Amino acid sequence: MLEKLELRNSVKKSFSFPVKFLIKKIGYRVLLSLILLNSCKESNLEADNLSNNIPESKDDIGFFEKKTNPFDKYFVGEIANVKVFKDTLFLSYNEYKDTYFYSKYSNDLEVSESLEKLEKVIYLFPPKFRQIFHKKLDTIFMVKKMVKNGKELDGLYEDYVFLSDMKAFAHEVSHVIDDVLDKDDFEWAISFYGNNYREYYKKNNYGRPLGFSSAYAQRSVKEDKAETLYDLIVLHEWKMHPKDRVLQAKIKKMKEELFQIDNSFNEQYWKDLEAGKINKQYWENK
Repeated sequence: MLEKLELRNSVKKSFSFPVKFLIKKIGYRVLLSLILLNSCKESNLEADNLSNNIPESKDDIGFFEKKTNPFDKYFVGEIANVKVFKDTLFLSYNEYKDTYFYSKYSNDLEVSESLEKLEKVIYLFPPKFRQIFHKKLDTIFMVKKMVKNGKELDGLYEDYVFLSDMKAFAHEVSHVIDDVLDKDDFEWAISFYGNNYREYYKKNNYGRPLGFSSAYAQRSVKEDKAETLYDLIVLHEWKMHPKDRVLQAKIKKMKEELFQIDNSFNEQYWKDLEAGKINKQYWENK
């Protein structure tokens, strides 16, 4: 009781008249709580490094052309004409400030390793295909860890591509290509499930369902296509399920669609991909 009284007296002595008036009205405990809460908010904004770096509107997304570029210190390189930045999230919608958080790389070695992994995935795709996705994608942001509403994300496509797992580029690029070509997702779903395709798409957290590359693929038609491309180009797990006729049909259809976009996705490409021959040098020697 004596300690509480001393604290109360100490607080009262240290504040000017307006603050003393507030203490009288709302109580010193409430006032101290408000001060601490405000302090925590300021600390969190500095820690997540988001509030000062995100433009207020989509009109500001041309920041790379500005003479004074606040993101220069985050630039780490360029891969296939795509600028790569680290340790920052540039999100063109202001409301994302409160839902996305990230952690930074610990050292330059981690950055170099991520860049190397990213380059390997990007160069799995042929030059013409890269030119197509480059119409919508000229920037990648990579962070050590990315979280949305308490859940970790491997990647995200919102005007730009954001990655914490570099392999996830093969997933996000599907969204980019659909955006560029304005692809009809429903034709994909109907070809496998008919007009009642919506019954097959739902949230699933219990492992890979039949006909899908992953549990996440079942969430929507867009995610189904993205996960199928990711599996086809990077993971190759579809080969472990030869009796899953729908999944095998999706893999076949994805190959056909890729060939229509870029005929470099021919039979020789798939053989060389399986043999691990596809890389930057592979395309330079073509």
